[in-house]
Amino acid sequence: MAKGISLSIASDTRDFASGVARGVVEPLEDVSDVLQEVVKDGDKAGRELEDAMSDARQDTAKLASEYEDLNRKIREAGKEVAASVTTSRTAPPERKKTLAS
Repeated sequence: MAKGISLSIASDTRDFASGVARGVVEPLEDVSDVLQEVVKDGDKAGRELEDAMSDARQDTAKLASEYEDLNRKIREAGKEVAASVTTSRTAPPERKKTLAS
């Protein structure tokens, strides 16, 4: 005798839907959570980089100002040295006193 054909469409569909939910949907939700964390970390790193660049820009401006001050002081000191050398060349030499005089 021939056996009859059994169609279990509803139960297969239920198992298929459950398998898709466990095998595809849930892992995708996990990936979504991980990607959201990556975005948060990326935003934080971007803000920290922006803050660091701002600090570096301020430090560079401060350093440039300090170099300008140093340059000015060196020029002033150079002028003072040049003036004292010029004065000593034009002034008559001092006579050394001896015991006989």
